[in-house]
Amino acid sequence: MIRHHLYLLLLVSLGLSGCGYHLRGSPAFFDETHSVYLETPNYQMFDELSVLISDTGTTITSTKDDADAILHLGKESFVKRTLSVDPDTGKEREFELSYSVSFTLRKPDGEILVKTQTVNVLRDYLFDDDQVIGKSREQEVLKKEMRRDVVHQILSRLSLELTQP
Repeated sequence: MIRHHLYLLLLVSLGLSGCGYHLRGSPAFFDETHSVYLETPNYQMFDELSVLISDTGTTITSTKDDADAILHLGKESFVKRTLSVDPDTGKEREFELSYSVSFTLRKPDGEILVKTQTVNVLRDYLFDDDQVIGKSREQEVLKKEMRRDVVHQILSRLSLELTQP
């Protein structure tokens, strides 16, 4: 019985590795690029990207001239939209947060390595008038999580783009 479980586990492992599945983490995508300059207007995004890119063994440079590639992130956009309204009070009850960022990867000489792409993330949450302070903090936590998700998606897309022949 145990032997059957081991064979099944081995079969699943081989199947997942064969289809290109990787555990979530820091993708190793800068095989040709050993240093990157981060160009972003948001210090929080810079911090998130710096940590994850450094984990891949890639150096974050302080100047464009020292970099093998420049990762440019456009201005981030947070949009809050009302999803539902309380029928008794007419107050907003449910919101949707939308967050988007565009990015491009290029060489210092201007050659485009990865064309401009936009990453979008959506989250919704309920608003309770009795918990105004907690809900405003929840919105900030959601924004932070959304930013982290976008960073992971950017790195995943870069990994996919740079590893394709």
